This record gives sequence, C-alpha cells and structure tokens, in this order.
Amino acid sequence: MSAAPQTREPFEIIGAGDDADWHQRRSLGVGASEAAMMLGLHPRHGEGGPAVLWAWKTGRQEPEPLDDLEFIQWGHIMEPVIVEQYSTPRYAGRRVEKTREQLRSLVHPWALCTLDAWTWHPEHGRIPLEAKNVGGYQAERWLDGPPIEMWWQLQHQMLVTGKPAASIAACVGGNALWWEDVERSDDAQRRLISSGAAFWACVREDRVPLHVPTLASVRALYPAGRETGLVQLSGDEWTSADERLCEVKSELSRLEAERASLEAKIKNAIGDHESASLDSGVTYTHRTQTRAEHTVAASEFKVMRRKAPKGERR
Repeated sequence: MSAAPQTREPFEIIGAGDDADWHQRRSLGVGASEAAMMLGLHPRHGEGGPAVLWAWKTGRQEPEPLDDLEFIQWGHIMEPVIVEQYSTPRYAGRRVEKTREQLRSLVHPWALCTLDAWTWHPEHGRIPLEAKNVGGYQAERWLDGPPIEMWWQLQHQMLVTGKPAASIAACVGGNALWWEDVERSDDAQRRLISSGAAFWACVREDRVPLHVPTLASVRALYPAGRETGLVQLSGDEWTSADERLCEVKSELSRLEAERASLEAKIKNAIGDHESASLDSGVTYTHRTQTRAEHTVAASEFKVMRRKAPKGERR
C-alpha cells in the first residue's frame, strides 16, 4: 500500500531568525511585523508608515535599531518561556515546536515572516504561534484581542504559510499569560496581496508609495545633507497652511505657558512635602528622582525655520 502523497507547503525556508544574515534577508521583502506599517495602520508610524518602510527597503534610511532596546531583549529572553507555558494544560495545552525559521511565500515572494513557533490546532493542524512580552501599561490594548498591528502580523503569517489560523500568546505585565487564536480573514488577505504587490513594485522601481506625509516619513524620504536650491510653493493652499501653522504654534506656546504656570502653582503649594491631596480625591506627588548621567550621541538632522517677509505682523 503506497503512502499518501505529502502536500507541499506554499513557502520556502530561507534561513533562521537568529543567524547573522537575518537582517540582510529582510530586505528581500516585507516581514509580518512590518505588515501594518506597509498598510499605514501601525499606531506608531501612522499613515506615513509605507514611506518609512519604503525608505528602509531601498536603503535610504537604516531600520530602527530595535535589537539594542532593553524591552526587545527581554522579549527574546521571555519568548521560549511563553511558548512553553502556552503548551501547558493551564493555558492552551497544545503541542508546540519552537522554531526561528525565516519563511518566504512561493506565491507572493515579497511576503516574508519569521516564526517563533508552530502549534497544533485541534481543527486546523499545524499553525503559526507568535509569542509576545507585553508591558503592564499596554494591557488595555489587549482586552479585546491582539492590537491591530499584531492582528495584521498574524494575517501576514497566514498569507506566507497558507494556514487558516494563527495563535498568539502574550505575557502581560510579567504575571499573566493571554492567548488567542485568530482566524484567516479573506478581506485581510486580499488587502495584503494587493497592497503588498503595489508596495514591492514601488521598491523595485524606486518609486515612493502613496502615503499621507508625517514627520517620520519626511525624515525618511529627505534625509539631512542632501538639500539644495529653492522650490516655489504657489497658491492659496500653501498660504493657508502657513497661516494655520502660525496660529497653531501661537496656541501651543500659550498652552505651554499656562501648563507651566499651573504646575508651578501646585508644586509651590506642595512645597517640601511629598504629596498633596485635593477634595476631588486627586493626589499629586512631588518626589526627588535621580537620572543616570549619559552622553547624547552626535547626530545630523534637518530643521525647518520660518522667515517672515519684511512688514509682516503677527
């Protein structure tokens, strides 16, 4: 009796997430953790995310050096613990297989992902498992399921692996493990395929993708040291933008002065005491804190300054 033929997976293994060439291979496509950024849906990067990611992929800007951040390092330390606990009867109770495989879709070669582990779903079989170490201050973002950038990360992993679901486990605040299965969304898959193909065409053709400008995207697209010449911004649009910017800055200055005055009033009332309590139940503390000495590294950046024409009064 012949063995049943094995179904070929729709991805290839291109390396491991912990080897020396992992960062270099990320330039070959869009990783799962970059999916929300590519779509302009990442909370930290906003609608300028596609342009920032494009600048990374085209070498115009170095990606964020996250590996040196302490919370990222603790995420790597906690990852095997989270995966192991997920497998226990107290939580998912499922078989897990730890892995750091870096995968590329055979159907959509621009789509990459690096898995933390595989787990075995009772209905869907082997599916991706993502492990997260989450600070307690972010717990509220997880109350209704994975935050949006994590949800898109899982959808991207499903796009690469062809799986109908993915699971995520988060150690929240160091003392609780939350886990959830996320089903494949056909709408999300269509959006990833369409946006990913268009984005990667922009990378190949060295063409800036459509985006809403943000300060981060402007810094990425137009780095310091390349400026030259004069551009004329004509029309009511730019006059209105200039006037509104001046109004906003003036209002911010007024609010900042008011904030400083109110803070000084409350601090003065506290005096040498440690705290103060209001009739409303609000408590203010004013304690001595020590900040470690550090040196700020030299950097180069661009500054925009406004020069008014002679005779303008504001």
